[in-house]
Amino acid sequence: MPENNNYKNTDLPQTSRDNAPPPPSPKASRRGWLFILLALLFIIIIILTERKASIPWRHDYQAALDQARDQNKFALIAFHKIDINACFKMKNNTYANDNVINYVEKRFIPVLLDADEHKKLVRQHNITSFPGFIILNPRNNKTDRRQGYQDAELFIEMLDKSLKKIQ
Repeated sequence: MPENNNYKNTDLPQTSRDNAPPPPSPKASRRGWLFILLALLFIIIIILTERKASIPWRHDYQAALDQARDQNKFALIAFHKIDINACFKMKNNTYANDNVINYVEKRFIPVLLDADEHKKLVRQHNITSFPGFIILNPRNNKTDRRQGYQDAELFIEMLDKSLKKIQ
């Protein structure tokens, strides 16, 4: 039988190359990457705007006292425990309140300390309930001790009373 070059055997399996779609055009590929980049940018913006503002806490007790003395401000020392609900509420509600943030930034050098990591300071300042607060005048070393959860309005009132007491 003569060989026919135009003959195709349909029983033979086709290669995956024959079934593959044509490669995307460079324009389509760029559009895909642009879409991915815009989606990531959108996600990042949402995450950043969801983050609540908070008091600019320091975590070094002695350095904060020195800074308060140098800047002629009071020291606000807050003792917290991770497993105490009132501490969690203070962090997420009171400390995130714009009025509290502005009030504290103008008058204090704020220090946030984990009570479990600073047991000596907790005993020294006689903190028995959390959150606990020491408001300190670094010029005359007068202090006022306050304890317990405070919403934003009460927290500002509490700090006002403490400032009057230790001046």
